Amino acid sequence: MKHLFQTVMLIFLIANLAFYSCKKNRSCESCKTNKSPIAVAGPDQGMTLPKDSVLLDGSSSNDPDGKITVWQWKKINGPVSFIITNSMATKATAKNLTAGVYLFELTVTDDGDLQAKDTIQVMVDDPQMNQPPVANAGKDTTVTLPANTALLDGSGSADPDNNITSYQWTKISGPVSSTITNASGVITTASSLTSGIYLFELKVTDAVGLFARDTLKVRVDDPNVNQPPVANAGTDTTIAIPANSVMLNGSGSADPNKNITNYQWTKILGPASSTITNAWNAITKASSLTSGVYWFELKVTDAGGLFDSDTLVVTVLSPTFNGSGVYIAGWGMNASGKMIARIWRENVLQDLSDGQYHAGANCVFVSGTDIYVAGLEQNASGKSVAKLWKNGVPQNLSNGQYNAEAKSVFVSGTDVYVAGWEVNANGNSVAKIWKNGVEQNLSEGGTATSVFVSGTDVYVAGWYNGVALWKNGVAQVIGIYSDTDPSVFVSGNDVYVTMTMCSAVGGSCGATLWKNGQTQNIDGLASSVFVSGSDVYVAGQRYWSGSNDDATIWKNGVAQHIGHENDIANSVFVSGNHVYAVGNKNNNLYFNGTAPLWKNGIEYSIPGLTVANSVFVQ
Repeated sequence: MKHLFQTVMLIFLIANLAFYSCKKNRSCESCKTNKSPIAVAGPDQGMTLPKDSVLLDGSSSNDPDGKITVWQWKKINGPVSFIITNSMATKATAKNLTAGVYLFELTVTDDGDLQAKDTIQVMVDDPQMNQPPVANAGKDTTVTLPANTALLDGSGSADPDNNITSYQWTKISGPVSSTITNASGVITTASSLTSGIYLFELKVTDAVGLFARDTLKVRVDDPNVNQPPVANAGTDTTIAIPANSVMLNGSGSADPNKNITNYQWTKILGPASSTITNAWNAITKASSLTSGVYWFELKVTDAGGLFDSDTLVVTVLSPTFNGSGVYIAGWGMNASGKMIARIWRENVLQDLSDGQYHAGANCVFVSGTDIYVAGLEQNASGKSVAKLWKNGVPQNLSNGQYNAEAKSVFVSGTDVYVAGWEVNANGNSVAKIWKNGVEQNLSEGGTATSVFVSGTDVYVAGWYNGVALWKNGVAQVIGIYSDTDPSVFVSGNDVYVTMTMCSAVGGSCGATLWKNGQTQNIDGLASSVFVSGSDVYVAGQRYWSGSNDDATIWKNGVAQHIGHENDIANSVFVSGNHVYAVGNKNNNLYFNGTAPLWKNGIEYSIPGLTVANSVFVQ
């Protein structure tokens, strides 16, 4: 969640689907360089003959800083038969297709002669075409001498066209001694087996020569020869927090010679938090589990040193969350890969943007029955527009000519304040505040990231010649450089600002809490601050020994480890005795996973949100 001081690169980040939270800004050194267009050939398609044509739709292609002037469709792989009509159009049609898999390529060129390509796969099925059979050699089996025969049963084989014409059994590996009674039978017998492991292959062929194979393993044990044990870690299981422990039961493991001498349990995959009470027992307990998927391995060893392993998968579900009075702003993904500005309000997910262009919700504030959300949305020209949604209805704060973003919103009485930034005609970012939709420029060369109103005083935190705090429009530099967006909170006569203070751009950094001109260093990254009574809460991330850089809440400077798996807390809110925080997993920035919500240190998932930027509790 590291961010550079400038913010001009926002659209580049959006185009590359690396859309960071409302607490962070990124920029580039030269934003006037032509950017490549983005080719979108559309989702892969399938069809069944006699239909033999398909629409090739490249209308979702776009250019971040100009326009696309040339579209070109062509076939790059597939059957010979095809015709593309209007191959130089946004939408083309591929006709005269035959059974098989086609690959069509779309190349788009922008007004600066930069190009981009994308492909679409079209699978054409022929319902009249013969389908191959499916071989089924049966389940693996074990026999113990003196028994020396095994049943070979291929009756589970099938053919979609119901025309299997031959079966063929073959021994493909194992001891020399063996006889297949009738190798062409559906069901037959393998005899004269000796100690060892055999693999028998079944080949089934249909009327037109299509075939399939499957194998059967036959294990022949000799009670007079030491055989390896068989580990059994038990049945995969699922629990839900607050339950945080499971029994590990390896008592189902067995040994042909009945001489297992050692059991060993090991966690091989999953969240960092877990404890195995006695890893050397057949039956033991895994505790201190958190939400996620764990893999535990059981290794059993016999008196002769032979061993076997098996795994148990334990899924730990997040608990069901009662979201009454809780509002969360962030973004998720739609089926087309577009980022959607969303608000999660009392367990109900609401889309704020329509999904045509990338968008994100940065901050939420609730006043009475009104819900205000600050954010941004890309327009048709590829520019980001600063947005304010009130009860789901959008208001453009910028005109879309230049990049802009609304970062924070605060309501005082009937007045709505929004902090953010907009690039001007000179290419410089201008820190701004909008009051009831009317903009006020704070400082050219700066960005405003957080706003708080106390009485008649308006406080804004952001960047301007370093970390800046504006009071009623007058800037005060309070830090050299911050690696996260500064956040401001006012309680009585005390003004608090969090930042991740760095010695310089690219230098060493550490979380810092600024209070009335005095600084307190905190080990980690700081994203948000909230004051409740005499208690000061800071949300962010820090490194925890034996774990990762995980989500953390500091209360009066004391850190609490609330996350796992490289997550970060982006926002904190305190209501009564309850402490709420929201954030994201680091890998969620690349559009997989679900954003976390923590209440009093217990983690919940927020379905539909990939990144949660702000939480408000009413």
